[in-house]
Parts: sequence; structure tokens; C-alpha cells
Amino acid sequence: MTTTAKRILISVTAALAVIITVSLGVGYSAWQTIDSRGGLKSILEEALSDVDAGIISTIESTSLDIRLTAAPFRLVARNIKLTAQDTSLTLPQSEFGFSIIN
Repeated sequence: MTTTAKRILISVTAALAVIITVSLGVGYSAWQTIDSRGGLKSILEEALSDVDAGIISTIESTSLDIRLTAAPFRLVARNIKLTAQDTSLTLPQSEFGFSIIN
């Protein structure tokens, strides 16, 4: 292996190490934020509820999937129940796809 090839290999390896370290740090930070707010289920219930308007939401379960698609992150919520004073709406399952960029 030539000296130039070794330098390129070391540079690429160092760049990948930095990218992986930053990605892990950002992922851990995001997980800490979600965990401190009570988890995905709690955050989603809070976003869907409107106490001033009398709308209360409950969710049975949530999950976050990662896929290799245009919207790689998919939040799945099951048995969402939105209740107002005289109305109730139940959704068996809802999926929200999103990416970090958009």
C-alpha cells in the first residue's frame, strides 16, 4: 500500500469516527429529551390534547421505526382516543412518517 493510499485510508477512517461519534451524541441527546418528557406516548398525547377546548387524548401504545425510505422515521400510535364534551373519536392506528431534514 502506498503512502498516499495510507493517508487517504486514515483520513476516511478518522472522518467516519467523527461522524459516528456525533451521530451517537445527537441520538443519545434526543433520547434523553424524549425520556425526560415521559416518552413518545406522553409527548404525542400532550400534542393532541387541548385542555382549553376540553379535548383529552389517550393512546394505548406508540413505537418508532426506522426504514430506508424518503421518510425514514415512522411513528406508529395505536388506539388513539380523542374525547371532547359530547364526542369521542377512536383511531385504531395512525402512522406519521418524517425525516430530520424536512
